[in-house]
Amino acid sequence: MTRGEIVGIQYLRGLAALAVVVDHAAASAATPKYFGQTVLDGFLYRGAAGVDLFFLISGFIITVVSLDRDWKPTMKVGDFFGRRFLRIVPMMWLAVLSYAALRYLGRGEFDGGAFLRAMVAWPVGTLEPLNIWTLRHEFIFYTVFAISMLGPRWLRPLLVAWCVLPLLLLLGPQAPALVKSIGHAVNVEFGAGVLIGLFWLKRPDISFRLPFEPYWLMALAMVALMGFAALIGHEFHLVTKTLLIAAFCAPIILLGVYVHCPRGWVARVGLLLGNASYVVYLFHPHVLSASAGVWARLAPGTPVWVVIFGLILLSMLACLAVHLMVEKPLLGRVRRWQVARRSARAGPETAG
Repeated sequence: MTRGEIVGIQYLRGLAALAVVVDHAAASAATPKYFGQTVLDGFLYRGAAGVDLFFLISGFIITVVSLDRDWKPTMKVGDFFGRRFLRIVPMMWLAVLSYAALRYLGRGEFDGGAFLRAMVAWPVGTLEPLNIWTLRHEFIFYTVFAISMLGPRWLRPLLVAWCVLPLLLLLGPQAPALVKSIGHAVNVEFGAGVLIGLFWLKRPDISFRLPFEPYWLMALAMVALMGFAALIGHEFHLVTKTLLIAAFCAPIILLGVYVHCPRGWVARVGLLLGNASYVVYLFHPHVLSASAGVWARLAPGTPVWVVIFGLILLSMLACLAVHLMVEKPLLGRVRRWQVARRSARAGPETAG
């Protein structure tokens, strides 16, 4: 298995994004100004656990694309940040700017400070749209990882210190907002993903087969994760419960990493959702915010289950369209530019 063939991880990315959409669709339907109805005693809100799974996946992916089997860097710090910027920031900017335009045109609301903080994923303060809060922690993780794992080896304990910082903050007095953001509970989830990535780099060639399509087992595992989050009353800022969620997610990641995923229509759909997962996460609030209000005005008596399913379907279809028509062509151009840039660099060296 090569780094570009970890199909199960793509499956999990798509399922995690879908779980977040389920959470937010159910929350939209329950909003008093829309339909005001909660279903399954709020169980669907536990789709937020998809974010926890995302954090572990991020730790895993960043590790396996940045290090070799001996855990040595495969790229320089500048290249690492350049790749992360091109992969993450343009679509994030588009999501923030389009959400700001929709909010202003639809409601006449515009919180310039919150939108500006979202544009740079500022580590403290409120953000609009709210889901950008996860990217602020992604960028903190990227910074710590690059300094500790791509720099001198003696800096590697910095990553360990960052991962245990949330536990240390529990022992001291109330910390400033910036320190609490840097030492957020989700650090342990990134750390768990890094550990799985380091393990995989040493044992990347093993895999196992299931007598059935593994995608359905991963989907069941996502539902089980939601149930576990409901059981423990998980909140992202609670360190001990985040540790438990990370422990629950770890075998799910290992399943995705090592299970053999056969080809077929399930694989095609699973890979499509996985490839589109970032856009789904970024842009589904746009669709929910617009469509829930219109739906409530035009058909206020619609059964709430129909509303929730419809909102999920509309969000996924719209985000897939953005992925196929905007993100995918943009990433294609970025990759071609990177190849040309590397070729230009190699040219003088070869000539010399």
